[in-house]
Amino acid sequence: MGDPKDNLAVLQKYLLSLSHHNPQWQPHMYNIAEDCEEDEENSNDIETSRYMDNIAEDCEDDEETSNATKTSHNTGTSCTGPSDPRPPIAIILTPSAGRQMVAARNIKTGEILLREPAFLPLVPPSRSDADLQPICVGCLANLPGEGYAQCGGCGAPLCTSECPQSGHSQDECRVLERLEMKTKEDPSEKLQAAKQCASLLTALRIIQEFEKKPQNQNLLWTMEANLKQRSKMNKGWQREQKILSGLRDNLQLNVDEDTVFRICGLFDTNSFEVPVSESQDGRCRAFFPAVAMMNHSCVPNTQEWFIDNFMIVRAAHDISKGSAVTLNYTKFLWGTRLRRDFLMHTKFFICGCLRCRDPTELGSHVSSLRCKKCSGMIVPPVGHSDKKSPWKCMGCKIALPGPAAQMVLTSAALRYSKVKSSNEESIKSTLTTIERAIGPQHFTAVDLRFKLIKLMSKRLSDLSVNELQSLVQMIRSFLGVIQLILPDMSIFRGTINLYYVQAVSQLLQRDDYSKTENKNAIDIENNENSMNHNENSISHEKRLGIRKFLVEEVLNNSSATVNVDDLDILDETDPQCEKYNTDEDLPKKMPSSSPPNESHIYKAGFDSYAGIKNITLQDLIELTQETRNILLYSKKYQKEINDILGILNNMVTKKSSSS
Repeated sequence: MGDPKDNLAVLQKYLLSLSHHNPQWQPHMYNIAEDCEEDEENSNDIETSRYMDNIAEDCEDDEETSNATKTSHNTGTSCTGPSDPRPPIAIILTPSAGRQMVAARNIKTGEILLREPAFLPLVPPSRSDADLQPICVGCLANLPGEGYAQCGGCGAPLCTSECPQSGHSQDECRVLERLEMKTKEDPSEKLQAAKQCASLLTALRIIQEFEKKPQNQNLLWTMEANLKQRSKMNKGWQREQKILSGLRDNLQLNVDEDTVFRICGLFDTNSFEVPVSESQDGRCRAFFPAVAMMNHSCVPNTQEWFIDNFMIVRAAHDISKGSAVTLNYTKFLWGTRLRRDFLMHTKFFICGCLRCRDPTELGSHVSSLRCKKCSGMIVPPVGHSDKKSPWKCMGCKIALPGPAAQMVLTSAALRYSKVKSSNEESIKSTLTTIERAIGPQHFTAVDLRFKLIKLMSKRLSDLSVNELQSLVQMIRSFLGVIQLILPDMSIFRGTINLYYVQAVSQLLQRDDYSKTENKNAIDIENNENSMNHNENSISHEKRLGIRKFLVEEVLNNSSATVNVDDLDILDETDPQCEKYNTDEDLPKKMPSSSPPNESHIYKAGFDSYAGIKNITLQDLIELTQETRNILLYSKKYQKEINDILGILNNMVTKKSSSS
């Protein structure tokens, strides 16, 4: 990778070259070269270096006092926002975190930190051989196994003969001709060639990009590829060897082994999976060198948007000067063990953020189990403990052996893996079983509830009044959990808000609802059949208890051993499911073990409308407007939100006229 300080200087210069994409930085206040190809040393480079060095010194001072991500309070330091004459962010080198992006000044919630265009061509996502499928070489959308269009030159798969977003160049077409996709008539051979095309496309596009713009390789080579760690991973290394062979043997390219392996490592380590488009099915990978300098946190302080080949980074809450600017590399609904395993196997580090250090996961208990003895929460061990470490109840302090806890979770995961994600009844049935086995607060159950919310929200007009009331209550319950682990200005939070206002708006338009409800407020009562749980448990399951029953399923099909009697402290022999759908059931506060200066990030922003039973039309309009601000960069969502606002404003007008 070269000298760390030299590499840092390249990245710093690249960041400042983005000034013409970021007018909020006021680039006219300092004359930074617009192109990172220039290597001239001038007074502005010296000034920029001093600017970055000053920020780095501030951060080193801060590191001595705290390793946690800091957020701003009423410190007496004013934030002047977009009028500041420098970028609000900087890339620095620190002893503990290496290169990272930090706040160069105090940053306010919602402020745009960075707009960065994709540095390299878009490429397919990383997939194993088993998961490979044909993709359109123009827009990278997923395609069926047969019946797709083909490029007239090389025969590569296309979504249409004239893909509107074609990233398929003539140079690429000439090389892909060597796969002979156009001449293959046997369906299985044609499918195999299309899959090989998808597997080779990333390396081919980047190699051709380097040939056209060799200066781009200089910047890319300053970034981490984790080659040493990746060489120890048999499956990943075998996949890359297969790509190298395909480039040399099938595409007849004279490519260097180190270059191919480094490209694969760089994309797996630093790229971002983004949607192909709002209207098409599929994901692709984009490369943003500046955004890649943002370190990971399971409690991130930014939200990123991919729009028109640009990544837009927005502050999800206030960030104080010198604090790390972070984003989330994982799925936020995952529990700590799953997040840490994913990061260790893909990014080669162990996360030590606030959420990972807290066994209650910021009070959400999405990794905890319910205790039979005291109805308290049995929390997992934290830190670098292995899977044999005991779990402990926060109430009665009883210990649950680690293998027993892991077996219950494995059995629940097995049930989860069999659910049909497009079938409401399948989700409800599995949710009933999993809630009884590991509790409604566990992330597996929370994720199933989210799947159910999405499915029901797609057919609001078909739902009965009772079903709509149940959906509204379910969303309120869901928001009560995610408010503890997500900042307010996040896409996911905004999406759930949108589901909520859509469901309530639909409910208000029903004649059979409006005739029976208080016209001055929206009264959403708890519904006993909120989740429509399927209680048809089999007799053996009732006799043995749901957790023991599930574990027995796993033990019958594996060589694992566990003392099933250890599961007696886990609460569930009663087939009746505990409903996690009332405000009283929701976790209310941050755990006392959490640093107090972080708790305001996860303030109960939803309590203003979910913690009360009656919601006025004006409350709903204000929530919808807030949601519009959160989802500011989604054309699809903006249209839906404007439609809802129109409906709500019409209701207000009618109400005023009638009174």
